[in-house]
Amino acid sequence: MFLNYFALSLLLGFITFLSRSRKLNYFLLFVFLVLQALMVSFVYQNIGVHYYDYFYIDSIGVIFFSLLSLIVAFDFYHSYKHLKKNPPVDIQHESRFWAALILFITSIAGVYFSDNLAVLWVFLEATTLFVAILILYERNTFSLEAAWKYLFISSIGLAIAFMGILILSGLTDGNLNISEIWQNATTLNPAWIKIVFFLIVTGLSVKMESFPLYPVCVDALGIAPPPVSALMTTTLMNAGLIGVFRMFSVILQTDSAEWAKSVLLIMGILSVLIAAYKMSHVRFLERLLAFSSLEHVGVILIAFSLGEAGLGIAIMYMILHSLIKASLFFQADKISYIYHTHKLRKIGHYFGYDQFGAIVFMIGFLGIAAIPPSGLFISEYLLIKAFIAQGSYVVGIGLFTLLTIIVYFMGHNMMHLLFTEERECPVKVLTKPSTMESVMPFVLLLIMMYLAFLQPEFLYNLIRMAVPIS
Repeated sequence: MFLNYFALSLLLGFITFLSRSRKLNYFLLFVFLVLQALMVSFVYQNIGVHYYDYFYIDSIGVIFFSLLSLIVAFDFYHSYKHLKKNPPVDIQHESRFWAALILFITSIAGVYFSDNLAVLWVFLEATTLFVAILILYERNTFSLEAAWKYLFISSIGLAIAFMGILILSGLTDGNLNISEIWQNATTLNPAWIKIVFFLIVTGLSVKMESFPLYPVCVDALGIAPPPVSALMTTTLMNAGLIGVFRMFSVILQTDSAEWAKSVLLIMGILSVLIAAYKMSHVRFLERLLAFSSLEHVGVILIAFSLGEAGLGIAIMYMILHSLIKASLFFQADKISYIYHTHKLRKIGHYFGYDQFGAIVFMIGFLGIAAIPPSGLFISEYLLIKAFIAQGSYVVGIGLFTLLTIIVYFMGHNMMHLLFTEERECPVKVLTKPSTMESVMPFVLLLIMMYLAFLQPEFLYNLIRMAVPIS
């Protein structure tokens, strides 16, 4: 079943690419969703199994593949609605979009289960190509520029990561299987493993959407169709973080562990700091959400820097962030369509125009701002508490201060959007909203609250299994 999943997904993507029928496209998408569901069941029952030395089904892969499959089901619906509102040039154009989306999702799944760093790199490079195609859907000057920038900078970032992989290959006599490297981590040269870790983390920042290569991600998220952005800033971000997680689990077994923690801490703090600054003068709704992702990936990296004590917090944070952020991007697509603009100053009084949609968006804002009932509040509280408990008062208080600043600037824009009149050249004729387009994001938020506050035992066990014990 495992290899059949990838073979069938490639086949579905290829047939969709050649398709000239919308009905056939929708049927193929349905088949792909069924395949995703079957794969979720399969991997959950086969944790700990290796495939051809290149793939390994572990608990963290199962967690995020299940999350991917859930978000994809919602994403297909919102992509369908987006294409209805922004019709493609022809059926060939639409088929290319769906084919790229299927192959993009398949590539992310490959990252989640790759045990070999070279294979993981290949799948990440594949996501670059398919994301560029998806960004180009609108076929205008802005989408063309964003697609080329993403393709170019992502390739540079992954080339940097590949340099680290090549050096690691020399250290391990060509063995790049993470599970085997982890077992023999103590034999690695401390100086070289630091270089390897630095190169891989720096390169993968283009997929994590973190410092230093975050700018191209922000541009892409602001231009791509919102359903595509929803996948990029959740499932693709998680793919980059999982790559770092796997390398970090190796270096935790060495004498370079404290150095690696410092690298992640600095990257995390700089990401949150930049997000706080950028949010003070952001002008577009999707870019506001993109800088929010920069903030949250910074928090996740800071949690990583705590080592084993913070990895469980980070994994739960990644799950909850993905559900909330996907919900917000889906709702942002609806808002932009209603007001015929992405500009924040031209959007206002949303609560009076679409009450249910406004309530959903407000709950999403509370969630992403880590204000109760957000599950992120618990994670951030535990994170700050952990730093203060170990005597890192500057980090704990500094992080709290930056997060407070971000809540203020984000809340300022959200309150204007929801409750006050447009601040600049309001649109005369607004498009009537669809209630169903807000139901889907609301369901994602309900799932987030269920996972955060009821904490199902199966998820707790999977997270506990995912944290490496030295």
